[in-house]
Amino acid sequence: MELYLIGLAIGLLIISPVIALILFAGIVTRKQERRTPPSGGSRARVGLQGFAARYAKP
Repeated sequence: MELYLIGLAIGLLIISPVIALILFAGIVTRKQERRTPPSGGSRARVGLQGFAARYAKP
């Protein structure tokens, strides 16, 4: 039982930084995506539906 607990503790010490690194990388990636401007040039979104909405000029 003691050996099991020691192994579990060592496993958690190894895995927890890996999980933290993955979560941190995901948060950093989301922040960078939020800063990038939307693609599509100078055309603005218009409240039209369908085909006309893609080609409406602001």
